[in-house]
Amino acid sequence: MTTLKPLVSGSSTARKRLVTALESLLYANSINFENMLPAVVQSYNRDTNIATVKPQVMFVDVNDGGIPRNDMAAIPCLALGGGGFVINFPIKDGDLGWIHAADRDLTLFKKTLADSKPGSGTLHKFSQGMFIPDIFRQYVINAEDSESMVIQTVDGATRIAIKPGQIKITGAALVVDATLTTFKGEVAMEKSLTVAVEATVAGTPFTSHGHINSTPGQRTAGGAIP
Repeated sequence: MTTLKPLVSGSSTARKRLVTALESLLYANSINFENMLPAVVQSYNRDTNIATVKPQVMFVDVNDGGIPRNDMAAIPCLALGGGGFVINFPIKDGDLGWIHAADRDLTLFKKTLADSKPGSGTLHKFSQGMFIPDIFRQYVINAEDSESMVIQTVDGATRIAIKPGQIKITGAALVVDATLTTFKGEVAMEKSLTVAVEATVAGTPFTSHGHINSTPGQRTAGGAIP
């Protein structure tokens, strides 16, 4: 029968050394364990949805000084989408967000976007993470939209505000590029309407549509009269 020998003696000094060694090991592992930090975009390719980002929380040296982190290159960015739809942002240099470390090496998955083995034994590293854009508090919500869901520019000048029973679009110009635009309800115009091409009113071209003149029984040709 084999007799197991203790790893350390039962002395107080040996126990303290073991505890110190374990604490050092746990601390080293915790320092190397990466999860999530705020980051700033250094460069971004919209076609590939890949960015270079720099984590914004520094390392600390033994003298309590700050040591900047290195840039993280070839980081995929969060792309909200599904079911054949996507919401995409023109991410700019200097934009803020979060670098989120993956549990395992995603190298092979990023090539195939399919079931893959880990590319290496790397665990919890920003180099195998993704960037999540976050505007933080750098935006303005108009007072009238305080109860609305909004999609807007950060200054709030151009926006779509949605609340129960109403969708409001605000901006300097609205362009609808569609083959056919259908309004199923009444349309109220508070300002002038400019029509650049022929318009049809009740099946009749507007320019050939006459209107009753001030003289009974007479009609005007060539469009409406003032």
